[in-house]
Amino acid sequence: MALRASKRKNVVVRGDKKIRLPDVPTLKIEQEYWASGIRHVAGLDEVGRGALAGPVTVGACVFAAGERMYKIRDSKLLDAARREELVPKIEERSVACGVGHASEGEIDEFGIVGALGLAARRALESIEGVEIDVILLDGNSDYLGDERVKPVVYGDSLSVTIAAASILAKVERDSLMTAFGEQYPEYGFEGHKGYSSAEHLEVLRRVGPAPIHRKSFAPVAEVLGKTRYEVKVESTGQLSLSG
Repeated sequence: MALRASKRKNVVVRGDKKIRLPDVPTLKIEQEYWASGIRHVAGLDEVGRGALAGPVTVGACVFAAGERMYKIRDSKLLDAARREELVPKIEERSVACGVGHASEGEIDEFGIVGALGLAARRALESIEGVEIDVILLDGNSDYLGDERVKPVVYGDSLSVTIAAASILAKVERDSLMTAFGEQYPEYGFEGHKGYSSAEHLEVLRRVGPAPIHRKSFAPVAEVLGKTRYEVKVESTGQLSLSG
């Protein structure tokens, strides 16, 4: 069952129960695994799932048992400068970390869930010399399809490791989209990062899709005359895909 937001700060609602999220992510989940003898707990989070253009990106991070990390937040709660400032600190303090991408072409070919799994596997493959025991995956579904996965709803608000992964993924993908903005200046990718916005939709309908647009996503698909996925904004403010 999905969680929905409450009007109270840091409170989400699941069924008839209200759940208060911590003010900042902690290592409580990781510490429970460490205490049981499990050594390497990876956190994974994705960025770009609901975008109309560019890749979907997954970050992966592993901290040593007993590590302390402060000032880590869900990437969506930090501005760009703060996220970029935290990346070298995460890289320095982590046992290992990495990022994986799945291109817009792979999203169109395999679907968003298949592409997320592909990006996640690439992120894990980029982590060398570390045998992962448990994978904390943000969200309520396992798009990776790995027996080590433990989905964590609102994981980027609960787990420092997942929040760190979200920062790595966000900074990496934003950098790619900024570069695409220089390559295709009429679309403004450096600003909206490929997500739906009034400016983005106006250019898309006037000029047509760029090579990096996801042809299976509406309204890109509508411009091309074929719809596969529709991007919707839920009451929580989060994006979901249907189709």
